[in-house]
Parts: sequence; C-alpha cells; structure tokens
Amino acid sequence: MNRTRWHPLLIIAALALCAAVASATYVLLSRLSDEVLAVLATVGCAAGVSFPSLGIALAILMRRQGAGHRDDHRGQAGTPMMLVVPPVQTLQQQPTMQVPTTVTHEPSARRFTIVGEE
Repeated sequence: MNRTRWHPLLIIAALALCAAVASATYVLLSRLSDEVLAVLATVGCAAGVSFPSLGIALAILMRRQGAGHRDDHRGQAGTPMMLVVPPVQTLQQQPTMQVPTTVTHEPSARRFTIVGEE
C-alpha cells in the first residue's frame, strides 16, 4: 500500500466538509449587519498582524532563555562567590506629637451683583 497517496474517499469527505463550512459561513455573514461585519474584519486583521509578531517575540525569548541556561552552567565551574552586606544602621528617633495649627479666617464682607437687574 502506497502511503503517499490519499484515499479518494478521504479527499471527497474533506472537500464536502470544506463546502459545508463555507456555505454555513456565507449564510451567517449574510445575516449580520454592516457594523458587526466591520468589527469582525477589524478583529481578523488585528489577529493576522499580532500572531506573527507574537511568534517572533516568543522565538526570541526562547532563544534568550536557552542562552541564559548555558551561561549559568559555565559560571558554576568557577570559584564560589560570597556576598557580604554590612548591617543597616537605623536611626532611633522618638516621634513627636504636634498638634496641627488651625487658621481661622474671619468672614469678609461679600458683594453680590444680580445680573439682569440694574
């Protein structure tokens, strides 16, 4: 049996499935309003632009992560590193409780002008 050839029944079933999906999509899209079609087109274009960019970003991150693991193994072969941190000196201050000063203003004389009456 030749495995490189597809069975003719399988090809016909795949074509029938594609035709059914295409006709269902046509019926669905013909019933939608113009605004909804515009939103669907926008989402489709955004996905078409963002998925390749996301794939490139993931490939770069995976490559960097793989390079980081190789560098970690090289660094372990050397002498161990010791980090000494001096103790932190804290200032001992007593909090002072001060009462905030309040400023009171005497109400000044106000002059109002009624617009429209002269």
